[in-house]
Amino acid sequence: MIKVLFVCQGNICRSPLAEGIFDELVKEQGLSKRLACDSAGISGEHAGQQPDSRSIQVAKEYGIKLNHESRPVNLHDFEYFDYIIPMDIMNQTDLIRLRNQSVSPRCQIIMMRKFDPAGESIEVVDPYEYDYEAFVEVYNILYRSIIYFIEYLKDEYSL
Repeated sequence: MIKVLFVCQGNICRSPLAEGIFDELVKEQGLSKRLACDSAGISGEHAGQQPDSRSIQVAKEYGIKLNHESRPVNLHDFEYFDYIIPMDIMNQTDLIRLRNQSVSPRCQIIMMRKFDPAGESIEVVDPYEYDYEAFVEVYNILYRSIIYFIEYLKDEYSL
């Protein structure tokens, strides 16, 4: 089983949306026994909360149900997951710092937009302070990126 962790700042906007998209695409492709994911936040400030209502709404519009409670990244994540996927440079920097504290990290840390064929930026901008349209744009970026990320995993592991 290949395990992926999507990470953003608070685990209520981008990363739960990425988790929902990934899960849906994995199911559609019949890869649920080979690929699994979760999401977490750098910050624990929203721990135990459901995703932002705008993330829930945009996911619902595309037929995806988000079922996640926010949690912070912990040191065990670096030993458990094969891939940790940050949404922005600040998340990546924090993850690298935390990975260095882990006893036996095994994961690769790869930016989400590395897999975006549009390649307009290396970051998935946090939509939290913006309107609903920003969440729609984040959904589109994540969907594109995750399609190519799954293709990468299929090639890498001959799935």
